[in-house]
Amino acid sequence: MLPTKRKSTRKGVDEDSAVPFKKCVVRPSGEGESQDDLPLSQDSVASLDRDLLSIDCLKLLAEKGFADVAKVLQEEGVTNELIDRVTESQLKDLEIKPLGKRLEAIKCIQKITEGLYGYKILNDPIHGHIEIHPLCVRIVDTPQFQRLRSIKQLGGVYFVYPGAAHNRFEHSLGVCYLAGQLTSTLRKRQPDLEISNTDVLCVQIAGLCHDLGHGPLSHMFDKKFLPVARPKDKIKHEDLSVKMFDHLVSSNNLLGEFEKYGLTEQDRTFIKEQIAGPRKHIQKKIVDGK
Repeated sequence: MLPTKRKSTRKGVDEDSAVPFKKCVVRPSGEGESQDDLPLSQDSVASLDRDLLSIDCLKLLAEKGFADVAKVLQEEGVTNELIDRVTESQLKDLEIKPLGKRLEAIKCIQKITEGLYGYKILNDPIHGHIEIHPLCVRIVDTPQFQRLRSIKQLGGVYFVYPGAAHNRFEHSLGVCYLAGQLTSTLRKRQPDLEISNTDVLCVQIAGLCHDLGHGPLSHMFDKKFLPVARPKDKIKHEDLSVKMFDHLVSSNNLLGEFEKYGLTEQDRTFIKEQIAGPRKHIQKKIVDGK
């Protein structure tokens, strides 16, 4: 049984798709081992095929004491490109017992895939030192994102309060971090949601890019300027952010970068759905308690 992708909540995007996870790079055996590292016993991996040992993520999973799980995943065709999509319910269907072992195996897989790529550390004025995924760094380094340095978070408020001069750039970095923290906490406290590392990354990117569509003077642009310039169009800055996200990806040739880190077209759609926000009738149901 191969891991499958979420179904989109938006119309027209409802097919399942398996999201590739590019070949990972793990530390050499014996380098930087901690007390949590379990030795690879001869008995525990005696039944594993030689091909399995050449697959880094599965090999590391076996080294952590889950050789039987790694063997089953190999037999089911789960490689580095798919291992991040494995869920507890799928391990249950594969007759991995007991429940505690399945949960520990999923936790181990998450730790393995979390450490595949080097993160960049930034000094946030609110949250201190924060880690940013390499794909997020590539997005930050684009001209479309760098323009946020020149857009004040509070519009023209700094003309009255000179200290209110922070910008959408630093705000977006903070939202990216908090979005990742929120999703990671949900995954930890609600394992039944089966949130993967790729899901966490999608939410981080959505948080990072949610303000890409802001114009000069921030909300004053879409509340005062756009209604005059485009009176017939009901344009929101969220819609402009989605368009700017597409432009950012295409004009900077980032499709390959998204694929490198395991994100497909459906993942990008998921990101844009988060940027656009829920439809009005859904918001009304939430307010009405329905």
